[in-house]
Amino acid sequence: MLVYGDTNSTLAGARAARDAGVPVLHLEAGIRSFDLDMPEERNRIEVDKLSALRLAPTGLAAWFLQSLEGYTPRSCPVVGNLVVDALEHHRSAAGKRSLPPALDEGQPYAVLTLHRQATVDVPEVFGRLLPELGSLPFRVVASVHPRTAARVEEFGLSWPKNVVPLEPTGYLDFLRLLAGAKIALTDSGGVQEEACCLAVPCVTLRPNTERMESVFVGANRLFDPETDSALDACVDQALKQHILRRRRGNPFGDGRAAERVVALIERLAGRTPSFDFSCHPDKEGGMEFADNSSLDAAAEHFAELRRLNTREAGE
Repeated sequence: MLVYGDTNSTLAGARAARDAGVPVLHLEAGIRSFDLDMPEERNRIEVDKLSALRLAPTGLAAWFLQSLEGYTPRSCPVVGNLVVDALEHHRSAAGKRSLPPALDEGQPYAVLTLHRQATVDVPEVFGRLLPELGSLPFRVVASVHPRTAARVEEFGLSWPKNVVPLEPTGYLDFLRLLAGAKIALTDSGGVQEEACCLAVPCVTLRPNTERMESVFVGANRLFDPETDSALDACVDQALKQHILRRRRGNPFGDGRAAERVVALIERLAGRTPSFDFSCHPDKEGGMEFADNSSLDAAAEHFAELRRLNTREAGE
């Protein structure tokens, strides 16, 4: 059973596989915010515990699994993230989409997404954030999640005049919107990665992030809506930091995560892999993704677990 991400359905799939005696492979394993109040964080940790192999998106995620949680390195190959694969696959098609009618070509704007419980389900926090958004000196285009729209109405709130609320935006249209933005404002993990891939600076509207790599490379800053103030200053700092970034490397993937997963599963099935990763990872460029030897080691670890489980079941 291959499960992806950190949603409740991810956890349900992993638990069902465990109960059925089916080995679990967790894709996007090891990312951590170290905030156990987040349902996603609790889901990630449990799914990793249930998994035979933990397919980490980045070297940092693999390090968390190995150094902080004690998993053997062979069980944590770094494959990259499908977020990057999808973006690279659809980048050209997305570029042909038009911006919403509310925007003119060349007009600076920010992209906003909000959906997390801690952000929009607490009226004091959500109500505090809206004036901060209103302080920004350019338009803010919001792809409004249904949950967020419901909270605006329930709490009697209103969007600031500079915010342009849109219906939930399709993937290609959102990529086009994000690629042309001056900055991204979000509480979403995936948008943090997409902004980094597209070289768009980002401010994450949370006190923490499980995409720490984006902060480390200077592509992202944190703003806690509950305690921080002066979002306009934070955005200004993020824009200046973006200009000064010397390297625009993307730590989240090289567009070949799906190929690595397929090559690994083919190894588990005893087949000749369809994709070759004989080149060594480009560590100088920050790319720490699995090569053939890492995938071989993961397959060997999996086989050893299967033999051990079979022997224990026989006893």
